[in-house]
Amino acid sequence: MSDNTFVNWIHRTLGYFARPFKTQWGTRWDAASNLGTDIETLIDSIVTLTETGGTVTADGTEQNIAINDAPVGVYKPFTIKVSLINMGAADVTEFKVYDRISSGGPLELVDYQQYTGVYGGLADSKTVFYISLKENRWGWKVTLKQTAIGVYRDYIWEYIYE
Repeated sequence: MSDNTFVNWIHRTLGYFARPFKTQWGTRWDAASNLGTDIETLIDSIVTLTETGGTVTADGTEQNIAINDAPVGVYKPFTIKVSLINMGAADVTEFKVYDRISSGGPLELVDYQQYTGVYGGLADSKTVFYISLKENRWGWKVTLKQTAIGVYRDYIWEYIYE
């Protein structure tokens, strides 16, 4: 149920119970009359996702796509999307994910994926892949390195986090 559908349902449902009634002090609304508005305000205050992105031009070295080297607290990255639309037949590109699991510790490799050829070899004419990220307290980074070179390529990326 989408947020709008839920809010509309709340208003329809509570509207039935929120009918005015007479008291010795005049017409008053039942306490439930404000509940729909309170719930709508709560839904509107739920944290929304943030997005950033850009382009990395490969140069044969390992390059950062995105990094959070020292989060203030537990950090919730969600995903990085990378477009392989510019890859050619002779291209090979590596993507790595690193996590730091203790204060002052090193960034350690936790995931590695290599893509080869046109569109990175993705099936069904797909050109974008996703890197899922986990909550982290001490830091992380995602890198790329184009190792076999037809021509150094531009890699468009988008990063979504809370």
